[in-house]
Parts: sequence; C-alpha cells; structure tokens
Amino acid sequence: MQVTPKDGRVFMMLHGDYLGGAITTKMKLKEEPKQDDYLFLTFATLESERKVNVKSPKEIEVELNVKGAIEEYTGVLELSDDEVQKEIEANIATYIKETGEKIIREMQEKQTDSLGFGQYVRNKSSYQEWNGLKWKEEIYPDAQITINANVKIKGFGSVK
Repeated sequence: MQVTPKDGRVFMMLHGDYLGGAITTKMKLKEEPKQDDYLFLTFATLESERKVNVKSPKEIEVELNVKGAIEEYTGVLELSDDEVQKEIEANIATYIKETGEKIIREMQEKQTDSLGFGQYVRNKSSYQEWNGLKWKEEIYPDAQITINANVKIKGFGSVK
C-alpha cells in the first residue's frame, strides 16, 4: 500500500510522535466575506503526540494532539481573533481526522497494520487471548478505529 504525499504528514502523525512537516489545505470559514471562495492555509506542525487507547481488540481510539503555526493564509480575516483561530483549529482537526480514518480504512482493507495497532492489542491482552486472536486476518480488518484530533495554533507570521 502507498500513502500519497499529501496524506503523508497525517500518516506520520498517526505513526507516532512527530516533529516538523506542513499541511496545506483549503477550507471555508463562516466569517469569510465571500462565502463561495475557499481559503488556502498552510499549517506547519511543530509537534504532534499520539496516544492509543485499546478499549477491546475490535475498538481502538487514537488521540492526536497537534501544535503548529500558520505559515500561509489567503483569507482576509484577522488570525489574531480567537474565534477565527478556534474555527481554523476545528477545521484542521476535522481534516486530520477524516484523512487519518481514510488511511486506516485502506490499510484495513489490505490487512496492513503499518501503524502498529496490533502491538497495542497484544500488550493489552494475555498470552492466551493474543494467541487465540487472528488479529491480521479477522479482527483488524473489521476493527473500529477512531481518531480524536486536537489542534492548537501556536502562532502565525506574515500570512496575507
């Protein structure tokens, strides 16, 4: 399986704690004057942290905490406004969640556990339970793996 370069940053965040990289995406903000226009934003991730919570072998939650700065922005809103920042953070978090869950679904279809979820399930299970599981063939392809992304903008430079 291959991950596209555009999705590569999200994959790296899902893979483990990650420093560096940038996400460029288009989004609509509620307050943008021209509602039919999209704005483009480059969010440079300074750091991301991943936590995996195994509720059961078939239910796994991934929590991503991402901090970064806005490097480029084509909109006309004031980024220093707290409400604008919160909306951008929510949009970036949604982008990370949707992209990450798409990547995971593709990996499940191909029975590829490149993010190491099986290791977390194994660590949470007893020896007998793990040996009884057919993780890669039966459990992993149908497991419900969800992502909770929390994004925090740490700063922004000259962005207009």
